Amino acid sequence: MNSSPLLLLALLTAPLHAELIAYWPFPNTFNLGTDPVGGNVLTPNGGASHTPIGKFGGGLALNSASSQFLSGTVDNLPVGDSPYTISAWIKTASASDQGIVGWGNYGSFSEVNAFRTAGTSLLNYWRSADLLTPALGLNDDT
Repeated sequence: MNSSPLLLLALLTAPLHAELIAYWPFPNTFNLGTDPVGGNVLTPNGGASHTPIGKFGGGLALNSASSQFLSGTVDNLPVGDSPYTISAWIKTASASDQGIVGWGNYGSFSEVNAFRTAGTSLLNYWRSADLLTPALGLNDDT
């Protein structure tokens, strides 16, 4: 099974100063979707599971099958043109398009914010005015 652990996920907003609004360290199976900062709880779906192999001792393992994710409601997500920072430690098993984090009305023009790999690049997209980084060599297993 190819696994792509998502090791750390944090969302920041910056009204006047940076404020951490959510953080998932994925420390163990029992607390996999628990956010110790904002109190948000996400539910594993489609085979998403804990892995002890992670940057900080644990991670979220997603194999190459589709529809593996954590779902739920996160309070205080940035909307409109609010500033934000998305941070994640990831390890990919292949150079392909793989979602990392996203929220909003998927498939709608300018109503979604998502961050994913795009081959060996990173893509932050809104279904409008997307930002694509140049090739970064993200694939750890080649």
